[in-house]
Amino acid sequence: MRALIQRLDTGLYFQGLEQWTANSQAAFDFKSSVNARNYCVQHGIPNVQIILKFDLDKYDIILPARYPQTRDDPPGPGVGC
Repeated sequence: MRALIQRLDTGLYFQGLEQWTANSQAAFDFKSSVNARNYCVQHGIPNVQIILKFDLDKYDIILPARYPQTRDDPPGPGVGC
């Protein structure tokens, strides 16, 4: 299983700083949904979802990544809910 970050607006996967790719195989693997979520929070990356990618696409799991966008936003769930 690979843990990937995917932009909601373009469908592109995170590859590196300021780099996004359409190829999920070329995307950076965060190893866990928690690592992916924490990276988004630390770097202020909004409008994404976390994809738990398996060898067979039918087993992929999509997790909405919700977190406060600014200091004024109320705290909420990190992943899912």
